[in-house]
Amino acid sequence: MLEIIFQDENYVAINKPSGLLVHRSLLDKRETQFAVQML
Repeated sequence: MLEIIFQDENYVAINKPSGLLVHRSLLDKRETQFAVQML
């Protein structure tokens, strides 16, 4: 589970580990786990 640092009706700020992508990207097509899925 990711630590939520700040949250309001428009934004969420999280403390995520380095190397974890926030969302699917062309940077690493093989990655299957993303921060948005863990929220």
